[in-house]
Amino acid sequence: MNCLQSLQMKQRRHFYRTFFLSILLGTITFIGLYPFFTLLQSVSSFYQLTFWQFTAFTAALFPLHAMIHLGAFWLFKYKVKPKIMKRKRKFYFYYKHADPAPRNIYLMSLLAPFVCLSGPLFIGAAAFPALMPYFLFAAAVNTGISFADLRFALLLLKTPRQAYIESRHNHIDILTKEPSSAS
Repeated sequence: MNCLQSLQMKQRRHFYRTFFLSILLGTITFIGLYPFFTLLQSVSSFYQLTFWQFTAFTAALFPLHAMIHLGAFWLFKYKVKPKIMKRKRKFYFYYKHADPAPRNIYLMSLLAPFVCLSGPLFIGAAAFPALMPYFLFAAAVNTGISFADLRFALLLLKTPRQAYIESRHNHIDILTKEPSSAS
């Protein structure tokens, strides 16, 4: 296999810029959706969660998001091993592929958390008007978390359909079976 493109995620995507844009996207999502859902529903008072309930509800999104990434691979019976790495008192969750993953399966894995979490959260906001702000906030947080995934998915859409993706902790190679065009 030939390497079509190699990406160093931390260097190429500028971590702080991506972090800022993901927070901005989450904020814009909440600000844009809250008035829309408020106009659709006529609720004069909202249920108030305690601080710990709200924190647990929001914090549960992060591991759920990561597990849905893995679930998409497991759905297509592709071998992936979850890994936890400790660096400078911080824990990082990532997954390791046994072999390079086909582009379409990797693309499904990138898009699955956004679709599988945000969709039910929007439905929850419409179905339970008293809890609407919490569901919309969780959907906005998930949209912010998914920003890097969506950005990488747009990059993958430009690659050939028969490409394979080899992923490491912060390094991704896009591989093809075709001979290299450079001679």
